[in-house]
Amino acid sequence: MKKLYFLTILLSLTSGHLVQGQLTDHWETAIFNNDTWSYFVGLSEPDPNWRSLTFNDSGWSQGPGGFGYSDNDDNTIIPACLSVYIRKVFTVADTAVISKALLSMDYDDAFVAYLNDVEIGRAGITGEHPAFDQPGSDHEAKMYAGGEPESFYIYKNQLKTCLLPGKNVLAIQVHNSSITSSDLSSNAFLSFGIKNITSNFRPVPSWFKAATDFNSTILPIVIINTDGGTEIPDSPRILASMKIISRGNGVRNQVTDQDSAQFLNYNGRINIELRGSASQSVEKKAYGFSTLKYDNINESNVPLLGLPPDNDWILNGFAFEPSLMRDYLCYNLSRMMGQYASRTVYCEVILNGSYNGIYLLEEKIKEGPSRVNVIKISTNDNSFPEVTGGYITKADKTTGGDPVAWTMSSYIGNNDVAYIHELPKPQFVTPYQNDYIKSVFDGLNVAATLGNSSVESGYPSIIDIPSFVDYMAINEFSANADAYQFSTYFHKDRNGKLRAGPIWDQNLTFGYDLSIWGYDRSKFNTWQFDNGDNIGSRFWKDLFNDQVYRCYFARRFHELIQPGHPLNADFVDSFIDSTLNTIREAALREEQRWGTIPDIQNEANKIKDFINSRITWMTINLGDFSSCSNPELPNLVISKINYSPVASLDFPSGDDQEFIEITNTGNSTINASGYYFAGTGFIYQFPAYSEIHPG
Repeated sequence: MKKLYFLTILLSLTSGHLVQGQLTDHWETAIFNNDTWSYFVGLSEPDPNWRSLTFNDSGWSQGPGGFGYSDNDDNTIIPACLSVYIRKVFTVADTAVISKALLSMDYDDAFVAYLNDVEIGRAGITGEHPAFDQPGSDHEAKMYAGGEPESFYIYKNQLKTCLLPGKNVLAIQVHNSSITSSDLSSNAFLSFGIKNITSNFRPVPSWFKAATDFNSTILPIVIINTDGGTEIPDSPRILASMKIISRGNGVRNQVTDQDSAQFLNYNGRINIELRGSASQSVEKKAYGFSTLKYDNINESNVPLLGLPPDNDWILNGFAFEPSLMRDYLCYNLSRMMGQYASRTVYCEVILNGSYNGIYLLEEKIKEGPSRVNVIKISTNDNSFPEVTGGYITKADKTTGGDPVAWTMSSYIGNNDVAYIHELPKPQFVTPYQNDYIKSVFDGLNVAATLGNSSVESGYPSIIDIPSFVDYMAINEFSANADAYQFSTYFHKDRNGKLRAGPIWDQNLTFGYDLSIWGYDRSKFNTWQFDNGDNIGSRFWKDLFNDQVYRCYFARRFHELIQPGHPLNADFVDSFIDSTLNTIREAALREEQRWGTIPDIQNEANKIKDFINSRITWMTINLGDFSSCSNPELPNLVISKINYSPVASLDFPSGDDQEFIEITNTGNSTINASGYYFAGTGFIYQFPAYSEIHPG
């Protein structure tokens, strides 16, 4: 199937061992795809010495490359087959002037390449020397549709093992995905980095891109090698090995540290896939992966780069995002505000041996004691109180493949906000659970529409107001163009209130939007829940318009922008400067590799300027909060805690004896309506009109 997009994955041909780069004056091309090659159609096994320079290929056919059929990119048409073998002899006058080499390969569907019988790269096929009738993975050629070939680098130390003074031979076997496949392609180019001004070969093609030298960094280095060099798909996940080099914060990591166990934070197996929706349209991809045990099946909880142990992780590739810091900034600010958001670590990634840029390692949003700390509901939890939690639900795009659980209306359209289950997963949610959590959202919608602020029966009885206020505060502060409609998470623990968050997907913020598609929605002078686009369910605007809720929102925002607090302009400016110092060096390599970060200092300055304008506008438009009264604190104290007692005959499970005792130390009866233990992990909400008598 022809694909209109293409994925450029640079592969090193050093089995993952990058070495100190040699200074390169310029690049030249020794072999072009349309040169005359010797070729052998793989209807049988070729001579086992066919990869060697000494092999006599006079019995093979000759013709201009590429070789194949039905792609409109073949200069030599061959019959339908599972493989074709091609050879090209070339001469190197002086190996001393060559610093590195690059094989540019456009292929359908898989290949293995050799330089003088030394493997220098492969993709989509396994085995030391694949048999002529071994099918490869499905992969589409790109050049016929205006794309570029994939690049496979060979560095100096590798060249020492296979490049000869005088004659050399480049030998490639190209494999089809099946004998019934409608096409096959093989277009190869071999170029060399020259250390001086001498002219040795021919000028490089117009599309040629030079290598990005990458030897060390102050960031951790993540090295991923997929099994057989297979291209990473959207789904299903494929197997790979991963190493993470980390000598510690602020200490320079060397790529060569990958062979030193003391410098490896992780060295094991993973499964991996592409992730994202619109972000998959860009050349640099983001990835989701799970850490695995060596059986390649069972997940392994590990503390990657100091993050709490788990098995689900994300490598954020900063799609569309020229500052490299919007997600990082918002997630950190949210945690400083007291709300959980994914922990993050900057790193630089080598994918199948070649530099792939700067990434943000992130925790995936999921249930867990160190992530969204709610009870993991099971299919058996269908009656009260078990059916009340825990849940993780999101309003989001429907392009991820998960079914829509229900829809709600915004003030733009009817049933235009889609809600999707995260916990339990859609395939495991029961009708009782779906009906219950939907009823919570429906109840919020009704209460917010009516402006019912009663702690017994209104929206305060349904939602954890501080979490909703903080969620709106950070998303409005950043002017998140996706907030409320997409990537908008909620969670609810058993017996607890509905909570907003964690925040997610903060790349379209601080004045930045998808201008390449004509969007301009992240503005300093509009409310994101009322800007005519991506405004989410009606309850967001209704809550804001409620006098009580808005007053406490204004009060909280005023608190957050004070000196020393997370949303204070000077505090955020300092945090941006610190972040910039951390990633500045890597941003230069990112620009060289992908051409997307031309001036990171300017991008940081844009965020700072936006924040100053945004704070001023929000402060004015939120208005006065003096009418928000301080809650009258009741005379309640926690008087006893019985935690983790030992088991007994009456209580074989010691935890069944746990309790917290609360005592009214005053002289009058307390109405406990609206009192609850907030957050997650330990949850209790007093029933409406509960009374606690003196003593």
